Amino acid sequence: MQYPVSIDMIEKKFFERGKDFKKFSNISAKDKTQIETEANQFKKRVLTQNNLYAPKIQLYEKTLLYLTTPTTSFQYKTFDEKVLFLISCVDPELQIFSTYLSSSIPTLEEICTLPIEQQIEEEQIRLAKIEELKKEIFSKVGIHNTKLLKYESSMYRRYNKDFKVNVKINYLTSLLNHAQNIKDFESLSDEDFAKINMIAEYYLTKTNNETNPNTAAFNILTQRARLLLQSLPEELAFFITITDPELKLLQIYEEESTIPNIRQRAINELGYYDQNILRLEKKYHQRFYPDKKISPWSI
Repeated sequence: MQYPVSIDMIEKKFFERGKDFKKFSNISAKDKTQIETEANQFKKRVLTQNNLYAPKIQLYEKTLLYLTTPTTSFQYKTFDEKVLFLISCVDPELQIFSTYLSSSIPTLEEICTLPIEQQIEEEQIRLAKIEELKKEIFSKVGIHNTKLLKYESSMYRRYNKDFKVNVKINYLTSLLNHAQNIKDFESLSDEDFAKINMIAEYYLTKTNNETNPNTAAFNILTQRARLLLQSLPEELAFFITITDPELKLLQIYEEESTIPNIRQRAINELGYYDQNILRLEKKYHQRFYPDKKISPWSI
């Protein structure tokens, strides 16, 4: 779906101030609550005027119009205040952000690490997935402006200080898709691993020993800065340290002779089975615990 020209012009006027974005650092928790209250009141007025059946795109358009008028610009002086108002109206649950996190779109940085002959194909795949993402966002939110993505991401990181527990939506696939190009953990030093273990201890304390792989994946994807994880190998080593430090999945693999048996035991004993995690555990074992005997059948 294409927006009317009027919306394109309004969007351009609104987002041209994006260069002034301060990642909500200039908005206190009290101011945030006030803006959200005012946004909710505005939203109710718009929906009432349209008999509660206005398409969401109309809400988006009217909110942009409201935020670009001189009177409103006097009330909300900074771009951060305006974008917070906009998100509070059109996507208060941050569905654009959560949909992106649960997708498996490769980053440009990841594509650049591939051989030249693969980069063009992967870039085409990336563009196709971005289009799919826009369609999914439109079905949920009623708009497909992915410009809001970075603002929702900053909003989440600014105001969600606690790690989540018991996350239901699948974020594990996204994290593991990013891991496809990681061959080993050789880039990590012993000092790096010691740091990862300290971060893991801090994380477990804050989450009351939450070790669910999907929840760990969500927190890694959304709280990188807080976790002080500076590279993908660090994130994946942290992931294993949290979810399976005893390498039980690898132990099951070595003790069983068939994939169906491995899968069934893993589900019964760990609650999950994932071949990508198994691959990572093998590399983790080789790098950090090469002398550790996993099972009585280990060589």
